[in-house]
Amino acid sequence: MSAEVGGISPFVSANFEFVPLKTKTSFGVVRVGAGFKSTSASQSVSVPFSLTYNFSMNRKKDCDAAPQKIFRERFVETGLGLSYISSLGKKPVLYFAPIVGIRQQFIQWGKSEVFFYKIHLTPIYAEQRFRFGAGLSFGRSI
Repeated sequence: MSAEVGGISPFVSANFEFVPLKTKTSFGVVRVGAGFKSTSASQSVSVPFSLTYNFSMNRKKDCDAAPQKIFRERFVETGLGLSYISSLGKKPVLYFAPIVGIRQQFIQWGKSEVFFYKIHLTPIYAEQRFRFGAGLSFGRSI
């Protein structure tokens, strides 16, 4: 489960992530969510969807005399996303976006819970033009 500001949504969104593929140093993620934006001029909802793959940046672990209480793992996340945007009184729009970012995970010793944050660049293609996009996510495994 994660919360994201910006990114492929491109609003504030709540997302579920599923990891169908995992190796020792990488994993794939399927993500789907729902976003919302409200201004005085309009209200919009979004349904973001993405497929990403994460490659470990810190394969080499430091040797400590005592095990750490919290393990930190950093990944390069790459992939593709799309988002269906619907605004009241307007034609729906599809956003397509390549995703490139950094994912930092925190795992507590002896537990299976994972906390993470992600920072993404997501140049969005919609309505026959590109625009800059970026996102910040915080999440936790459930």
